[in-house]
Amino acid sequence: MVTISRRLANVAAALFFVGLSTLAADQTIQSVQQVLKDQGLYYGQVNGEKNAETAAAIRRYQIRKGLQITGELDPETLKS
Repeated sequence: MVTISRRLANVAAALFFVGLSTLAADQTIQSVQQVLKDQGLYYGQVNGEKNAETAAAIRRYQIRKGLQITGELDPETLKS
């Protein structure tokens, strides 16, 4: 039988890892925004938030590079 403290520890660990993955995602988005801004494709603030302007800039990049146009940071887009 799992005790309440064990359950709380499991929940805390899960929240910690979700927080880490969100932080990493925000850093990736921020890096991508800066690269796109440097290339003249992103006009918003470099803030790590994936919003409509970020997706539009990703689509512009994908068009320029002849990639599948998704507006998402798929593996092919990140690799290029």
